[in-house]
Amino acid sequence: MSYKAIYRQWRPKNFDEMVGQEHITKILINQIQMNQTGHAYLFCGTRGTGKTSAAKILAKGVNCLSTNQKPCGECDNCKSIQDETFMDVIEMDAASNNGVDNIRDLRESIKYPPAKGKYKVYIIDEVHMLSTGAFNALLKTLEEPPSYIKFILATTEVHKLPATILSRCQRFDFRRITEQEMMKRMKYICTHIHIDMEESALMLIAKNADGSVRDALSILDQCLAIGEGTITREEVINVLGTADDEFMLTLTDRIAERDTLNAISLIHEIMTQGKDVQQFMKDWIYHYRNLLMSKITKDLESIVSMSPENIERLKAQGQKLSMPSINNAIMELSKTSAEAKWSSQPKILLEMAIVKLSAPEMNTSLDGLLERITILEETIRTGHQLKSTISDEKASEKPVKKEKGIEYPKVENQDTHFQLKENNKDYQKLWDKIIADARKERPSLTMLNNGIIIKSIDENTFLLHAESESKKEYLNRNKDLIEELFEKHALRRLKLQCVTGFAKSQIKEDNNNDDEIKKELESIFGRENISIVEE
Repeated sequence: MSYKAIYRQWRPKNFDEMVGQEHITKILINQIQMNQTGHAYLFCGTRGTGKTSAAKILAKGVNCLSTNQKPCGECDNCKSIQDETFMDVIEMDAASNNGVDNIRDLRESIKYPPAKGKYKVYIIDEVHMLSTGAFNALLKTLEEPPSYIKFILATTEVHKLPATILSRCQRFDFRRITEQEMMKRMKYICTHIHIDMEESALMLIAKNADGSVRDALSILDQCLAIGEGTITREEVINVLGTADDEFMLTLTDRIAERDTLNAISLIHEIMTQGKDVQQFMKDWIYHYRNLLMSKITKDLESIVSMSPENIERLKAQGQKLSMPSINNAIMELSKTSAEAKWSSQPKILLEMAIVKLSAPEMNTSLDGLLERITILEETIRTGHQLKSTISDEKASEKPVKKEKGIEYPKVENQDTHFQLKENNKDYQKLWDKIIADARKERPSLTMLNNGIIIKSIDENTFLLHAESESKKEYLNRNKDLIEELFEKHALRRLKLQCVTGFAKSQIKEDNNNDDEIKKELESIFGRENISIVEE
């Protein structure tokens, strides 16, 4: 006996076995029991959600010989329909029989009453593929068929059907199946065929099935061919040709650190392992979706399928990224994925997307510009700031004078205010050494040499001043590396704290005179280097 695919072996035989379509099965069961079935039905929804299965079960129900629950599955009619040998249930594929002549043949056969059952049932799959002429030929028959005829139309693209067809049918919309419902069905099947699978492996299959039970069972069928023993998540990853959570977290870190070279190297590495570009982009988009969820929900474990350790890493990564950057990544990767479907070089498109994501200045798209505007808005939102016009080169050379009653802004989670020190010049020399090493570790950290000055060091922390919110965010993203390099040169481990520009309210709350404020700052930084930026 030839092998039959799992999705065919385990096709639902009655409405109770259908997964996730209770809103439809309840109505159909009641119609059959009360003998109030319609003459024409339209089943629409995405692939693999049970449209054809429901049509066959409905055909059983109207022809069942039982006086109790219908369909019973035990009478001759139910068994014949299940075995596809029942003459009065006619299946037609509209994708390959979509002409006027095919519908005319159908109309001729309708003239003859059922040979064995109570009703002749015509199941027309992918009905949206019929030509305009075929639809017109079907209209009259569909509206007023003989009493012994039932039509069940099925389609994945209901928007392509003429309104004249829609108005003649009872329409039922089949929804996508949830991951939990699919997992429950797959567990049931695995138990009956004596196969052990890890919970995380089933969850990964359900996630990649995208709401289609048939797709889930097809993937499961592939996984069962791996061999004996428990089927693990890693084995499912190999079957799917996708990347694991660890890889996604690492790659996204490289993007956040603006480390373009290493990000592309990671892509090259995984592609040499035979991973599919389209599948990879789909999984990466889903990873950014998980990052988005980490920022808007506290119960992340209930909606993300990851190990507890990786969930903690996901939360930490989500804290480093802003909402605009996550949104920009999702939009950019979605656009690239759509373009890659028609490209002969999808890997190149993926590499271009990585360059845009890791170097915002390269992204001239609307989403890229919006991300940069958001960063600027955040800087403006911090309030009335003083902007130094001193050049980066001069700033690194010019010693900072001791403050004259000016209090440095308070750092979050600190009880004291950091004050400017006499030996800031020595601090800056230390910072220059750290920058030199940082560039060797990550070339993208070259930007740390501009607009960032070390201000003070105490027993627990060292304080950096960044000229903008975007550079402050960049410092925080590279916090671990900077702290390691500081320990290397200062011979002690301290925590990094970072603040941005001076606000007038932080300089002298009881002084609203711009001239006095400017004069006081000129005495510290030099007259030629200070300008006031109004709110």
